[in-house]
Amino acid sequence: ARNKLTPYTRVEVADLIAYFGEVRQQGYAVSDEELELGVRSLAVSVRDSTGQTVGAISIVSSISRRSLTDMVDNLLPELGRARWLIASLL
Repeated sequence: ARNKLTPYTRVEVADLIAYFGEVRQQGYAVSDEELELGVRSLAVSVRDSTGQTVGAISIVSSISRRSLTDMVDNLLPELGRARWLIASLL
């Protein structure tokens, strides 16, 4: 059974496949109230020197505190810098 955690949780395989394509294209993932109502997050992959994905980092905010646009405009660049720093240590 595919249980939704919230009304926004993606559970259909076709929807997930399409979303993964979007993530690959834009370079980051968004969870907008999919896991918990009132919570959104951004995530980026961390790659080693060979380009292999070895992990991910994310940042979370309440929807009352930051809009998705604000997170992408202001927090995603910081997340990218953190990704670069972590990757440089690998």
